[in-house]
Amino acid sequence: MARANQLFKTTKAEALMLGRRTLFIIGAGAGFDIQMPMGDKLARRIAEYVNISFEDGYRKRSGNDLTAEAIKLLAREADHRADPNPYYHAGRQIAEGLVGWSSSIDGYLNRHQDQPLVQQCGKLAIAQVILESENGCDMYVDSRSPRGLVFRDPAKVRQSWFQQLWSILETGIIRSKNLESIFDKLNVISFNYDRTLEHFLLIGLQHAYHLPEKDAAAIINARLDINHVYGKVADLPWEDKGHGFAFGRKPEARDLVHLWNHITTFNEEISDAQLLQKLADKVSAAERIVFLGCHFHEQNMRLLRAALPARGGNVSIYATGIQRSSSALKEIDGQMREMLGPRGGTWQVHIDSRWDCKELFKEFETTWSR
Repeated sequence: MARANQLFKTTKAEALMLGRRTLFIIGAGAGFDIQMPMGDKLARRIAEYVNISFEDGYRKRSGNDLTAEAIKLLAREADHRADPNPYYHAGRQIAEGLVGWSSSIDGYLNRHQDQPLVQQCGKLAIAQVILESENGCDMYVDSRSPRGLVFRDPAKVRQSWFQQLWSILETGIIRSKNLESIFDKLNVISFNYDRTLEHFLLIGLQHAYHLPEKDAAAIINARLDINHVYGKVADLPWEDKGHGFAFGRKPEARDLVHLWNHITTFNEEISDAQLLQKLADKVSAAERIVFLGCHFHEQNMRLLRAALPARGGNVSIYATGIQRSSSALKEIDGQMREMLGPRGGTWQVHIDSRWDCKELFKEFETTWSR
């Protein structure tokens, strides 16, 4: 337990505080530090899972067993007499067109918007891989372990940007005085389907402030403002009064049948006017905006366009641009300026091809304390 507590401890030399209202915008690359799949790796795994074929009509030759079972149940949900073979064909179509021919599963599904079986099988596989990846990542906690609530690889988590964010958030927070204000200047927009940030913060509150889960959950539920733009695989049990899906729990076939439609890919129009207004308001109100692991898809940047009327003021933007070309960085800079146009005022953009999530925090954590 002492080792686990040390993970969330901030030294005097690291003393910081989130000095201004800060909006973190999180993309798939932000999971790299803790072994969550992204891009090609995610696409290859999905392609392997849905490439379901049989010998002699019944012996499975390729594909994932759980995926095959879930797709069969998906067909039965549509019609008790439904033949699963069209669904399996859709899965093989995904496998054939994905690896080497598409930059991501979202991009592939975007090209096949008019094929409902492809959409369903693709989303089912996304949900399966995300849930299995939560189980396999460095942040997984085995509740049955005699070590208690300890991450699978505490050292890796300690070296991640999650820990750097925690060090900023918790400085100046005293359990008996202002614990409920720990997230007051933090807003989050996530383009990811996973629940890693919520899970990390729950464990952090439990360890650093010796809170039972229900008290830590109450603070997050009441005070952490986070929006998953395209949905998430499921609520966590403590977010949904015990009815959610636990972080790291391995899914069964019937789980996937019920969870696949929680996911919206970026090819699908976001029609939730309340959500769109909230995204725009967050961008308009932020004094700092931090992009972590984002690809800066054109549609995503349009969804983030600030709201009218203009509010003015000054906003600083910080973004990871690891291994991006100079022309790409220039284009991203322009996207950010267009995103902020309706709010008016002035802004400064900080982005560099040297910065991943950890390096961005290292470069600007002192700045963010002001």
